[in-house]
Amino acid sequence: MLPGILTAAVYTAMIIIRAKLNPKIAPPVQIDPEEGTLWQARWKSLLPVWPVLVLIFGIIGGLYGGIFTPTEAGAGGALLACAIALFQRRLTGKVLWSSVMEAVTTTASLLFVAYGAVMFTKFLALSGLPVFLGNTIESWQLSPYMLILAASVIYLILGMFLDPMGVLLLSLPVMQPMFDAVGADPIWVGVIVVKFIEIGLLTPPVGFNVYVVKSVVGDEISLGRIFRGVGWFLACEAIIMFLLVVFPQISLFLPNGM
Repeated sequence: MLPGILTAAVYTAMIIIRAKLNPKIAPPVQIDPEEGTLWQARWKSLLPVWPVLVLIFGIIGGLYGGIFTPTEAGAGGALLACAIALFQRRLTGKVLWSSVMEAVTTTASLLFVAYGAVMFTKFLALSGLPVFLGNTIESWQLSPYMLILAASVIYLILGMFLDPMGVLLLSLPVMQPMFDAVGADPIWVGVIVVKFIEIGLLTPPVGFNVYVVKSVVGDEISLGRIFRGVGWFLACEAIIMFLLVVFPQISLFLPNGM
């Protein structure tokens, strides 16, 4: 929770500061007096995004309410998304078929990555490499901070070319024993790794989130311009990562209180 709130706060601060320094990138909105006040217009602008909020709270509520397990949450989310689309009268046969085919294509790609990662993990287990690396790191007496610094380079490189699932499946069998050897808290490590994965979704040449934005805006904005804009958020991520590494309690405060 707290790392997510921190991320949103840093992003918001960056956007506000940039808009103050260069008003052209976010010019003031002129509100027609007949449409009400500025705050009324702001609340009205949120109406089109209600399906996203319903989907998020539906999945999170189902998980914490014990309605379904994390594995079943994917199916629950898909069912809820279909219900929302049906309510909006946007669930046509063409849309449903396109969604199914896209899901099949993505799943098939991930299964190939997962299969290779399983073979890779078995090879590592048979070779004893994780134990060897863990013992080596323990003998070097590295601090968790030094290991995080080394891991950041590895995850940044992997994130440039692999999807998040592939990065996790390939890296964790090797990295986890190394973090265990230096006594790093697994929850803290998990948050740090997730943040590295998020950064990998923005970095070229395979920044998945950037290509998603490109598919939405079409030919109006070039891919290079989107990558340049993403640079500001990468700078924010550097600040966030520094705070999360230097102050582990940001990640551990709530879990330790449970």
